[in-house]
Amino acid sequence: MPNITRLLATREFLLEPGVEIGLFLLKSLRRSLRICHFFEDEEKTRYFLDGERRAILCFWHGRLLMMPFSIQTKEAAIMISQDNEGDFVSRFMERYGYESIRGSASRGSLSAMKKMLACHRRGKHLGITPDGPSGPQHQVKSGVLELAKLTGTPILPLTFGAYPRRVLHSWDEFVIPFPFATCVFFWGEPLWVSRVSGKERMGEAQRVLQERMEKITMKADECSRELFWKRRSARNRVEADLIPQRWGKASK
Repeated sequence: MPNITRLLATREFLLEPGVEIGLFLLKSLRRSLRICHFFEDEEKTRYFLDGERRAILCFWHGRLLMMPFSIQTKEAAIMISQDNEGDFVSRFMERYGYESIRGSASRGSLSAMKKMLACHRRGKHLGITPDGPSGPQHQVKSGVLELAKLTGTPILPLTFGAYPRRVLHSWDEFVIPFPFATCVFFWGEPLWVSRVSGKERMGEAQRVLQERMEKITMKADECSRELFWKRRSARNRVEADLIPQRWGKASK
């Protein structure tokens, strides 16, 4: 995350104005982007996104910025770290309409897990960064799998890719799309974790989730770059025949 969030979080009088400015900038950026969604299994994914069933949205810490625009409903709770930086992110998410749960795998994990379970019982989607709050980057930790086991709720792997973009020199290589960039949300195949899973099966589920997250992240980055250049060469709005078939079905 940018150093500016740490500065705002340690200066209480700057926090609220910083959140308001951040919201304005992010919404302005969103209006300039060309966004589409790709699904590895659209039918199953939309069953949870559009219906009454809920899911656990799993996305990398470095791809957090655009996640408020990934789903239409605000009925979601996001786990946010308890450090100073998390103060800014938490208020930002709450101002945007989501519930924030403070905690992580290293600080406040038991309390945060209980609150996430309570949100699940109230019918909310759950959001978690499996490599947060401080890495290692793009390494799935066990917390999201434990949450899926306790709730019986599937994990929806999710990421976004953008081109052109800026990648910050932070541990998570935080991604910020440039204005008017092409932004692609990529949804992986849902993953279920049995309530009776033992250590071996949990380890296998962690390996599978790691592979799926790496796969969709690579696809999102490649697809956003390819679509940007195709749109630029066409000099108008992309049509269906410009979307490479290997990326799967697209939805706006």
